[in-house]
Amino acid sequence: MTISGGMSNSLVICDGGEVDSDGGAITGDASNSVVVTGAGSVWNDTGGLTLDNSSDSADSLVISNGGQVIVGDGLVLGGDYVSNSLVIASAGRLVTGNGTIGDEGG
Repeated sequence: MTISGGMSNSLVICDGGEVDSDGGAITGDASNSVVVTGAGSVWNDTGGLTLDNSSDSADSLVISNGGQVIVGDGLVLGGDYVSNSLVIASAGRLVTGNGTIGDEGG
């Protein structure tokens, strides 16, 4: 699943909602975001997840209030021009299957 585009896009998973995907990316030419919030709210990604924006706007992944993001093959943080953000707060949880959180360079 890809959250991307020339306009700002967002995906909010809340109130026990669940999204399953096989590989994901939060990327594009605008500020894109995914918010996973609330107990029982889960993004279960069996592949790898990339948070990467190569333009002059920042992307974000926010996990809070008991929300969970489960990533099978690790999380890659990237982007040549801006700082993207990963926020884990208020009992939010990020689980990576291979234990990897890294940048595009490895």
